[in-house]
Amino acid sequence: MNRKFFAGFRGILGAFLGAFLGGLAWAALCVAYVAAVFVPPFELFFLLMAALIGPFTCFGYWIFRGLKKRKFAYISTRICAFLGTTAAAFLYFFPEGGAWCLLFGGFALLFAKGWAQLRLLRYTDPAWYADPRRIAVSWAGGMMYNYRGKKFPLPVETFPPTYSVSNVLEVRGQILRTTPALRKSRTFVVDDVAGVILGPASGSNVLFDRNHEVLAKFAWSMKNANLLAQLLDEHGVHFYTCEEYGYSLGAVQQAED
Repeated sequence: MNRKFFAGFRGILGAFLGAFLGGLAWAALCVAYVAAVFVPPFELFFLLMAALIGPFTCFGYWIFRGLKKRKFAYISTRICAFLGTTAAAFLYFFPEGGAWCLLFGGFALLFAKGWAQLRLLRYTDPAWYADPRRIAVSWAGGMMYNYRGKKFPLPVETFPPTYSVSNVLEVRGQILRTTPALRKSRTFVVDDVAGVILGPASGSNVLFDRNHEVLAKFAWSMKNANLLAQLLDEHGVHFYTCEEYGYSLGAVQQAED
């Protein structure tokens, strides 16, 4: 019990300090911007700089090794985003601009949820972070990114010896190799693929193995995606819809709140 209490306290302290430092940077940049530019599109700059708070807050929670409870981490980082940013703005604008303190804090709370929270999920719940169900239905592109129309190209009689699925996969016969931009590549064969979860139009199609670990992902809008699908289908790999696999976009959104 004491260990959980202190872990929670560390997380809140780290999140508050992170938000406070992010708020100081945000307020300083806004003040400097107004001083340097005579006719500024200040509203746009103000909103863009609000994106600083989420990463600062989540990084503070992580570096202080906060409690590894997802809901606790999400709630505490959002509250700390408001309090820490408001406290930072207090140093710049109070008492003349007390309303600015609340405005900064309010926008920090609004922007606290985002890509930085996804990194916090990796710390608090790594199993759910790596779950193929979450990855399949999570937003990956526009509404046409993974849209598959009713018309499907006729199957090819012979596969080319080597082809790429956009810039995410390289296929050589039955050997597949991921080609990520910044991470280490991974090589596997078609027989390693236990199934594919078909994501929604804005999600991804996720290849997973027999341990339900993600091997790779692709979208229908990618070049040669149909070739990959045909290759997997001919080797008996089953394609699951989200409903068949027992999950949905709404379930993911509810699980991450």
